[in-house]
Amino acid sequence: MDTITHAAMGIGVYSTWLAFAPPDPHLSHSVMLAAAVLGSEICDLDTVMRLFGRERFLYAHRRATHSLPGTLFFALLIAAVFQLWSSGKGPEIFFMAWFCALLHVLSDVLTAYGTAVFWPISEKRYALDVLFLYEYAWDVWLVLGLVLHLMGIPLLKVVILCDGLALLLLFIRVLNRLILPKRVRPILQSDESAVFPPALLPWRQQFVFAHPSGIVRFGSCSWFKSPVIDAVYQTEETQAFHYVLHETKLGREFSRLARVLIGWTEREGDGFRVRLADAVFRSGRLLPFHIWVVLRLEGERFAILSEGMRFEAFRPAAWGGQVVDFPLRNKKKTPSAHSIIR
Repeated sequence: MDTITHAAMGIGVYSTWLAFAPPDPHLSHSVMLAAAVLGSEICDLDTVMRLFGRERFLYAHRRATHSLPGTLFFALLIAAVFQLWSSGKGPEIFFMAWFCALLHVLSDVLTAYGTAVFWPISEKRYALDVLFLYEYAWDVWLVLGLVLHLMGIPLLKVVILCDGLALLLLFIRVLNRLILPKRVRPILQSDESAVFPPALLPWRQQFVFAHPSGIVRFGSCSWFKSPVIDAVYQTEETQAFHYVLHETKLGREFSRLARVLIGWTEREGDGFRVRLADAVFRSGRLLPFHIWVVLRLEGERFAILSEGMRFEAFRPAAWGGQVVDFPLRNKKKTPSAHSIIR
């Protein structure tokens, strides 16, 4: 989940504590607020691994720092430092920081990529696919809460309203995740696998059908709309694509994380730019995250000229690869796939 939303959740936890906690003149509110926000953010300390290479970042992100032992260590560290300003109040600071760190891990578990919660005992990533990676609704409610509080509304009423809205959104997300995937089964081919990324909008669900041949179908449905296929795409499996996928560290780490891998190759000068993306991680017709490697053929071997990783939305209309039309099981109820991503 994004940094701003994590911080908003920490402030929300602090506000809830402030509304319900009995007055304590020996406990600094500013220290508790700092512990809450730092506890909400410190798990993403592993982003410093980008300094040691993109492949190291992909490998390390959401592992040790997002585990239960990691949250415990960070909370103890925060409490040890912050109690210098609130002598004797280390336990209160510890539990505030630990709760916020656990909430950080839980919110990331609810996304598509999940976290290695039980590291180092297990490397398995747990992902419940309920929340989108960006949940700005919670940020809006934080601003709403601050505005209402400044208007003189009692803090307890503001906290109950904003916490209630946050829990309502989470309930809708869970309900959406349980109900809408069942609606796409009539158009799922027997040899396809279905993946359902978290919905950006609570009432709308995107889905991806992956065929063993490399054909990927993109679709969507909602509480009020039957499932439709938006586009059909097939990965262009060139020699350069296979080299990036199997012979480069960045490609191997990305393919380990990607749930439905797609790729395409573009000519660039006297070389090739190979792009890899996770078809599950998308917002409408935008893919917010992909990697790229620029190669040049030197004799019978490829040389890597540059490589990168981008967290920015781009339009799939720029994709290469072969576009195909895929037969649908129920053409009367579902439009054919003529809305093509190219």
